[in-house]
Amino acid sequence: MTYMYYSRIYRQSSGFTNQIFSFVTSIIIAIYDRKPALIFDHFLDDYSKEDYTIISNIIDLEQMNIFLFQRYGLLVIDGHNIDSRIVPENIINEIIKCEIYIYTHTFGWINDINKDLFENILLNIRFHRDFVEKADSFIQKIGDKKTNVIHLRLEDDAIIHWSKMNEMSEIEFKQYIEDKYIKLIETYIDKSDETIILSSSSKNGVIDFFEREGYSYKFTDKHFEGREKNAIVDLLISKCCNNIFIGNFNPVKLNGSSFSYYISKSLQNDVKQIMIDLDKIRDVEIIQFVK
Repeated sequence: MTYMYYSRIYRQSSGFTNQIFSFVTSIIIAIYDRKPALIFDHFLDDYSKEDYTIISNIIDLEQMNIFLFQRYGLLVIDGHNIDSRIVPENIINEIIKCEIYIYTHTFGWINDINKDLFENILLNIRFHRDFVEKADSFIQKIGDKKTNVIHLRLEDDAIIHWSKMNEMSEIEFKQYIEDKYIKLIETYIDKSDETIILSSSSKNGVIDFFEREGYSYKFTDKHFEGREKNAIVDLLISKCCNNIFIGNFNPVKLNGSSFSYYISKSLQNDVKQIMIDLDKIRDVEIIQFVK
């Protein structure tokens, strides 16, 4: 009998939300299979590198376990001191003494198993205080201003991927999506608003437009070398949005940027969300208020 599972949430080139989706999906599988414990491997710091952080320095496992154990009778454990190449006997923690069998899960989408359960767990994830403190420091400087957030998905990996999805050249796709962002900004955002840009791309036509037209905007601080760890801070900062969010996800078909989806689900109900369908870039945007 298998008493607990072991999950590796990353694979080569895994981004932040891919790893979080794998984290959530692994928990769902453990719940469905009625396992009392789930051990997690490391977090990949940057999709393009091989640097890792132990999971307990990414996610507040203590808070997660309060939620998971009360709701589902499950505990999540940091596996940094467990060698996944062997099958240890009699692993002991506070409540469990049993054999452990290795289980690896790499990825899962929003509605692969149970969408409601997926979103319930996703929105109850609490990140390590280091990320929370960095985000809070940024938010405090903004105060109670009218604040917009734009997830500007113009990084090279995005242009390469979605240009193929749309059967366009990379140059053509980048120009098209930049023009789309600019049109939405002109339509929905006032120059005097505080607009936060979430992106690893700081040199593009959209930023040139902001500068040329005198819009107030700012990028988030990059505290870490790893892109995926900076994405955690960006996610937490995005929650201060109280006006307009421009993202890149189709909430009906559930396709597009998983990071935009995560932001969208985390926002207040009264935020107007303008959602671009990256898979079909020529389609009209979807406007929503509901989580």
